[in-house]
Amino acid sequence: MYYNSVVNLPLYTYLLSNNSKIHQINNNFQTYKSTKSQIAQMRKAIISAILISAIIISGCTQSQAGNKDTFTIAEIAEHNTETDCWLLIDEKVYDTTDYIISHPGGTAMLQGCGTDATDLFNTRQMGSKTPHSNNAEDLLKDYYIGDLKIE
Repeated sequence: MYYNSVVNLPLYTYLLSNNSKIHQINNNFQTYKSTKSQIAQMRKAIISAILISAIIISGCTQSQAGNKDTFTIAEIAEHNTETDCWLLIDEKVYDTTDYIISHPGGTAMLQGCGTDATDLFNTRQMGSKTPHSNNAEDLLKDYYIGDLKIE
């Protein structure tokens, strides 16, 4: 018992004489905890904003057809120009208007606008006469707007 009180006496004296330092350390710790909490809240707000933006953007990039997800051959045929190009490939409808200027085959894509372009896509009649690459098929998914309405 005597040993403990002797060893702890300098520590106890130090703590008493440096009480303001202890309060400062405690305040710094509380500030750290508060800042950490604020950072967590900001992360949640940023993630929420990103998700909301993604939802809004995905809604904005839908075709002019709105929420419609099936299209007749007649509806697809109306979109047959360089400024409004829909392709029907394997009974799926793609609005590729924005991709025409980036298409490696130049204006070859225009041949399929407003039509069933499945054969054109699978055989590249204007180019290498081979099917499009897996990369092209993956890229096509970005332009998907719906399916063919079977009548």
